[in-house]
Amino acid sequence: TKSTVFTPKQNKNANETPLTSSSLIEEGNTFHFKRVWVDEQLSNFEQLLNDARVIPTTKDEKPYFMFQFIKEESIYEKLGLKKNDIILEINGFIVDSVGKALKLLEVLQSEREISLMVERGGNPVKFHYYIN
Repeated sequence: TKSTVFTPKQNKNANETPLTSSSLIEEGNTFHFKRVWVDEQLSNFEQLLNDARVIPTTKDEKPYFMFQFIKEESIYEKLGLKKNDIILEINGFIVDSVGKALKLLEVLQSEREISLMVERGGNPVKFHYYIN
């Protein structure tokens, strides 16, 4: 299984130990995040809006949302998402309106486990996120 650890650039003195609160460990489509880092990312709503562009789309005559743009090094990229991914489900719930998306974002802020199903290139791809 492929593993990747992402840690943001830091200013540190020679005697300082590196901070790991914002590190991410990735194993295939399973990601482990530190709660402090997730809270920090979610607290900057303006940054969340600027780092990706999501547009409505239809699939089998049902409404969905698709990522039209994802900024490099953004939380979305660190979540494993890519341009043209279509959000199918989050924790088993279909997100087919902006209202549902915002309500789900509120609920997910306190979750420790999140599953996400997207369609990528016509195929379903499932992601698992663990936050501790």
